[in-house]
Amino acid sequence: MIDSKKQGNYYINISKDNNEFGFSGDIQFNYKIDYKSTDNKLYIFDNNQSTTDPLAVIYKEKDKYYIKSTLIKMERTDLKYTKNGYPIRWAKSSDEVPDFPQ
Repeated sequence: MIDSKKQGNYYINISKDNNEFGFSGDIQFNYKIDYKSTDNKLYIFDNNQSTTDPLAVIYKEKDKYYIKSTLIKMERTDLKYTKNGYPIRWAKSSDEVPDFPQ
């Protein structure tokens, strides 16, 4: 089992002055970002890079969310990778994220 510290959480903080995308697990990262959304996709771009090569794409299908990113370095044994990426749980704040995988 992958513990929650190793698994970590992706987070997106979109505010007026400070847009960030990061991962809180063992392989931590944090980027200042620009973003673009379409009907069912959120494209996340590094502020300092091209706007044609996203850091990540979050895809929504019905009420499920998925993430595709080259920043995902860890093989997941508990989640199946799909054509849309890895399934993720969406939470509005860190308070809504469980400490352990469910």
